[in-house]
Parts: sequence; structure tokens; C-alpha cells
Amino acid sequence: MTQKAVSPQTTMKLNVSNVDPSHMGSYSCQYRVQGSSGNISSNHSHSINITVVDLSIPQIHISEPTGHLTKGQSLNINCSTAPQYPGGTFKLLHSSLSGSQWLPATNHIAVFKIHAVTYSHDGNYSCQYSTQVSGRTFNSSVSRTESVTVTDVRLAGGGSCAGRVEVYHSGDWGTVCEDGWGLPDAD
Repeated sequence: MTQKAVSPQTTMKLNVSNVDPSHMGSYSCQYRVQGSSGNISSNHSHSINITVVDLSIPQIHISEPTGHLTKGQSLNINCSTAPQYPGGTFKLLHSSLSGSQWLPATNHIAVFKIHAVTYSHDGNYSCQYSTQVSGRTFNSSVSRTESVTVTDVRLAGGGSCAGRVEVYHSGDWGTVCEDGWGLPDAD
């Protein structure tokens, strides 16, 4: 690539917009002056290497297709990405828990295991992939979200076979209201 400088300019600035992977490579500069006796050129400058990283957006998948779990059930959340770079890590993001969990990417997949869900696991989950390229850390965009709803069932206001059937859903206990609901329905 050649860019012409207007005299007496001694500094040249090259701007590249919409950088993509085709711009990767080694770049250097050389000064050349056309005189009456021909062209006079400087030596090439030290080169710089430009690395362009365009990470794919990771995929997220939960082990329970509906996203509805009962308190105490186990849950696996899989984060995966296209094989672009070796290694890397996945960060699992949760909409209401502070902090995040990190796992190394093994064959471009990480499986986050929750052995017994509690109400605190209720919410939206997403993944982000991070990797090192040329000594720098790059992060992908965040994946789409997957929703997890943790429910529970209890018998309140009675004994072992009598009372109100209540369901925990979206942070609240609610009563199951249906006439004629009995033991066969509870099974």
C-alpha cells in the first residue's frame, strides 16, 4: 500500500476503517523521495504485527429443555464455541447472582454443573468466551440467554394428607386452586 505525502510533511498517518481478518499481518514504513537524479529511499522501519480476532458468539444449552426445575434437581449448563483458537475459558453469567463462574474450554466446550438447584439459581443465564491471542486477551460477545425457573411443592396448613398444596414459582408461594383436587392428583 502506498500513500503519497504532501511536502514538507514528515509524518504520515494511515487509518484503516472496518478492520477485518484480511488486515492481519506485518506492517512497516519506508520513506521515498523522488529527486532530479532518481528516487532516494530510506530503510524499512521496524515492523509491527497486527492481529485481528473476530470471536464467534458462544452457544448456551441447558440440560432441562423447558428450563423448569424442581428444587434439588441437578442442572448442566453447556457453553460452546466454534473452534477458532486453542484453549480459552468460558464465563457463566447469571442475571441475579453477583459474580460469575469460569471454566476452561475443553474441546471448545465447558459444562457448568449445579448438583442441587435452589431458588437462588432461578433466572437468566448466558455465556462469554475468552481467549489469548498474540499475548492479548479477547472476549466474545455474550451468548443469547437461557431461562431457568426453580419451583417447589409443599403441603401447608394441614397434616401429611390434608392441607393446601402450594407451589413455589418465580419467587413466590402460590396455592393450587381446583375443586375436587385430591390424592390421585397429588400422585
